[in-house]
Amino acid sequence: MLRVPREGDMRRARVLARSLAASEKIDEQRDRDMFVNLENICILAFAIRNNTAPYEPWQPEPLLLERQYDKVCLQGMWSKLDQLNEVLNPSPSQLSSGEIVALIAAIARSRNLGPLAVYGPGAQTSFVVSMADLLLNSVGSKLSLESIARLMQEPLPSNGSPP
Repeated sequence: MLRVPREGDMRRARVLARSLAASEKIDEQRDRDMFVNLENICILAFAIRNNTAPYEPWQPEPLLLERQYDKVCLQGMWSKLDQLNEVLNPSPSQLSSGEIVALIAAIARSRNLGPLAVYGPGAQTSFVVSMADLLLNSVGSKLSLESIARLMQEPLPSNGSPP
């Protein structure tokens, strides 16, 4: 049985992941992928529940959960958890052209992808493809694809604007 983790579960999972990372000598910044995997196992440990009352976590020890089950099995549970989360917390999957422009402006202002986080995976993919289309349509008439590729290989100036 799965329960979508609540905010408190997510906080506890992060704290537990940091503690386990320290004990396993995993640096949260340098070994980001390993830390994220550890945090995901902690989240799963909170999400997989006994199917009888009081529905406590089935295996509250994340590292034991990781040792007991194959990676493919845990990935399957994570996928089911994502599906449950989508049902319980729906986010927009399609963006209008106005929303795309507003989102581009919000990302440019904040200089990070935070504004994109409120959208589901489908909308995020659609947004990236729309941005690529906009770039090619606005720059493509002036430059060839080869010159765009060359520009992408050049470092941006310190102010972050294109050369």
